[in-house]
Amino acid sequence: MNRTNAAAILTTLAAAATASASLTVQGSAGAGWQAFPTALNNYHNPARPHWDQDTMDRAGEINNRNIGNYLSNTYTGSLPAGALPSLNVKPSWWGKPSGSFAGTMDNNISFARSPTSNVASTMRLEVAGFSNLNTIGWYNLSDAQGSETLNTIFAGSDGPAASVTFAPAVAFGLYIRTGANQIFFSQSGRNRADGGTALTADDRSIQHFAIFQTSGGPGSESYLIGVEDLARANTGRELLGDYNDLVFSLAATPVPTPGAAALLGLAGLAAARRRRRRR
Repeated sequence: MNRTNAAAILTTLAAAATASASLTVQGSAGAGWQAFPTALNNYHNPARPHWDQDTMDRAGEINNRNIGNYLSNTYTGSLPAGALPSLNVKPSWWGKPSGSFAGTMDNNISFARSPTSNVASTMRLEVAGFSNLNTIGWYNLSDAQGSETLNTIFAGSDGPAASVTFAPAVAFGLYIRTGANQIFFSQSGRNRADGGTALTADDRSIQHFAIFQTSGGPGSESYLIGVEDLARANTGRELLGDYNDLVFSLAATPVPTPGAAALLGLAGLAAARRRRRRR
């Protein structure tokens, strides 16, 4: 076998040794990726996205501090201590086209990953009174409603810049367990109290996650997730919420395929032996 053929085989095996990563968003009929708004904080616009709301995290009467302001680097004043800087992006967001901000919510959001990919996540921002108590995690879509196994991604003690790589179910959703003993899921119909204040019908129909796509290329999908940790009755002037209570990333990462990796090692060993014979 000549060097060109050997190199071609090694290249092919190297590609096979690392399985392609994939992480896609699933949702309700009619939902999809929407363009980032040309203007934020226009509260007279009823068609603004569900996440573009007023905030209680004010600097005086200036209110440019919701998730959209953080992402697009238009956040007024200093970020909380330890927060990672804005990525200065205006990514597409997941929802429905609607003439009402509440109507833009998709209440049935989940993720699907390829079986041979992991998910990497980094916490970027926390602006929440419950920050030391909130827990972010994932659940298996096959779990029965009310009996979900809650798998932690970030605990309350974790702060911005905390990173983790995990292997969730191939079809999974996100949840936040709040300091008020409530659990909000990316499939809002699962929302429930956790030994705390009972949830209202409104609380079971509010999407507490805002999903932004920072890269949609096949095999390189990545997202930023903004979370609202307050129940509907407590958001006050934030209406549905400002979705900046926690902000973290999700990205698909490939993992080696053991069989292909073994073949790659054998091919490399064979090539080394051939080189020694030629000497």
